[in-house]
Amino acid sequence: MEKKNSKAAIFTWCNYGKVNFGQILQCYALCELCKKNGIVPTVVRYRPLSFRENYDVIPKGALEREQYEFDYKNKNWQKQDTEQVVKCNNFMRSRINTTDLCYSVDDIKNAVFDIDLWIVGSDQLWNPNMSDDTYLLEFADEKNKCISYSTSGIFSDRLANRGFLERLSKALDKFEAVSVREQVGVDILKKYTNKKIECVLDPTLMLDTKEWGIICEKESSTEKYVLCFCLGLILPHKHLMEHIARKHRARKIIYIDMDNSKEYLYSTESFMGIKGCGPEDFVSLIKHADAICTDSFHAAAFSIIFEKEFYVLNRAYDDCEGTGSDRIDGLMNLLGIKNRHVNSLNELNKISRIDYLKVKEHLKENQKKSLEYLLMATK
Repeated sequence: MEKKNSKAAIFTWCNYGKVNFGQILQCYALCELCKKNGIVPTVVRYRPLSFRENYDVIPKGALEREQYEFDYKNKNWQKQDTEQVVKCNNFMRSRINTTDLCYSVDDIKNAVFDIDLWIVGSDQLWNPNMSDDTYLLEFADEKNKCISYSTSGIFSDRLANRGFLERLSKALDKFEAVSVREQVGVDILKKYTNKKIECVLDPTLMLDTKEWGIICEKESSTEKYVLCFCLGLILPHKHLMEHIARKHRARKIIYIDMDNSKEYLYSTESFMGIKGCGPEDFVSLIKHADAICTDSFHAAAFSIIFEKEFYVLNRAYDDCEGTGSDRIDGLMNLLGIKNRHVNSLNELNKISRIDYLKVKEHLKENQKKSLEYLLMATK
């Protein structure tokens, strides 16, 4: 008799609040990775209610909840009728199998009552500053196997984080297998639990260029260009990016203009913003760029996938605690990529080309290890 494929509920962030290409694409990649290996995935669309919301007045019907969520995000996060948001929503609907909207543990359990397996991750679900205790799966039935895949967010063992880390370590007792995305997360968790903790690749790095090419849009520029994708401010880096463009003999710097950006930049012939980008555009712009300047983990990951020269910029926020550079540094260390941080011309002049022959060796080795972990954890 043919073996029945196991059903998995994936608990991750996907289009959670403001537009976040990394969230959506890591979710898509994890689903594709599952499907390739005999696992039928369903992503739980969960958002914990804010202190201003009352569950008793949340609509029960799926369509009514969609309207409720549209109105909530429109008021509290960003305008929901922009081209960028519409593209992200369309990507989810067409490429990712999800539950209806869930706002409570009961909603979640009703939405995925017939699953065999819980998968927590990827993305920063276990970041003490951003997490919700629901992501610890304390509510999961004993009949459901619980694992994590490449869950991120554990970067510091400072006093303010220890309450969450202690709760997490207790919750891990029911997990069959645990993996995180960064080695620093492994090192910290080992202080709190005797569980074996493994470090595996972000799901985006588990799909190859051909698989990512399926979702790419057409090339947006016929001229050589350097792409800038920053979650922080762009303007502080503009002068340095002009030098990077000259280094790569590119006539243009293209930056992705996010709807939720805090700055306004004037586009010129050589410095051009592209509005209305969706996940497909994001991947395509990296694929066709001559080089990438970024402060984003997933922009760095896709640069590696498409074997691009990339430069890591300090995230320019006034009020940010986590700059994201620790995540990028961990990825570069894992794949044997030398320092790519650039914050001055002197640093730029010291950076050499990436040896992608060696990087591919490291990537292949870690892909094998990560897949072995997933297959072992889900069997």
